[in-house]
Amino acid sequence: MFIDNKIQVKLIQKTLKQNKTVAITVTGNSMLPLIEPHQKVTITPTKFSNIKLYDIVAIKHDQSIIIHQCIFKSKKYLITHGINNNFIDPPTKPNQILGTIIQTKIYLINNMFHANQLNQLSKLTSYKIPFLLLKGASWQKNFFGYYLNRPTADIDISVKKEDYPLIKKTLLKQKYRIKTIPWLNQKRYQQKIPTVSEISFFKNHKNFKLEFDIHLHTIRCALNPFFTHPISRQDMVKLDKYFWKTAKQIKKNIFVLEKENLLFYFCMNSVFHHALHGLKPLVYIASLIDKKIINWDNFWHLAKKYQVNHYIYYPLVYTKLFFKVKIPKLDQHRPNLIQRILIKPIINRKSIFTSLRGEVRYQEWLVTKSVTWLRLILL
Repeated sequence: MFIDNKIQVKLIQKTLKQNKTVAITVTGNSMLPLIEPHQKVTITPTKFSNIKLYDIVAIKHDQSIIIHQCIFKSKKYLITHGINNNFIDPPTKPNQILGTIIQTKIYLINNMFHANQLNQLSKLTSYKIPFLLLKGASWQKNFFGYYLNRPTADIDISVKKEDYPLIKKTLLKQKYRIKTIPWLNQKRYQQKIPTVSEISFFKNHKNFKLEFDIHLHTIRCALNPFFTHPISRQDMVKLDKYFWKTAKQIKKNIFVLEKENLLFYFCMNSVFHHALHGLKPLVYIASLIDKKIINWDNFWHLAKKYQVNHYIYYPLVYTKLFFKVKIPKLDQHRPNLIQRILIKPIINRKSIFTSLRGEVRYQEWLVTKSVTWLRLILL
């Protein structure tokens, strides 16, 4: 969305400098469906330090004003994105920011509902079951210090297999239902300990859809089973034990992944669960890297140990490209020619700007099944 009338732009800037809000009508479709063409929005003067991730910001660009969503914030610049665009905006400096757009807090409320449900689940299980936060509202609050005002479909938590029956019983009592994947054998969900690595429970609550994704394997949930298991089953068990052993406790029974393990998880999740569809995984990766807390030697050691460094290369190289963050030793892990040929059907740059809908996920399932046989033949 933008305003390109030079006189109007000058008046808006002058009013905002006086610390007053401005109501304007915007044109363009880059922020559909959040903001429609010719919709009236209100700009509030906002300091750079007060801008949060997923705020909608008004930016001075040449002789016009652009209204886009903030998807990354470092100490020196923002990265914004028109949610209907298939490209990322160049970095925005603090002196280019005019203010933020007053918007509905519906997503924020939804995230708070999700976090509250996790607290209730902890209470109902008498705090006996340890939960490892992977993604979702509760993780956002812990990592960023606030809930993001963006759609959150679920809360992803990893649990130990022996704890699953109690969690299932508790969620079903709370009127949650199990969401199954149509193209998987339904018997896999019905066993005492399911043979799927991720089980989704959902219900409607006060006009909100609430969902828990219960992971029986921290990383395995992110792998497509027809991609010949980049990490073997035995190694997956070892990796889970390592993640739990090094996890950081933030509440009585709630843990988060150690920083290098968290980056490893997001990279694997981006490639194998999302097939590099959507910007959100890269937003999390960039935000984690920007904190400058990653021990890159430890991270690359973990990636090489499980022989997935050539997969992890892709989300990291796009994160570096889009968000301008520094990633040491990345070029050393560039896939070779054969690896690039085999990975290309799954990962491409265009997919980053599309969401992974159910029908797309099914297509990915078919493609990766075919690629499996190609991998077996060539390797």
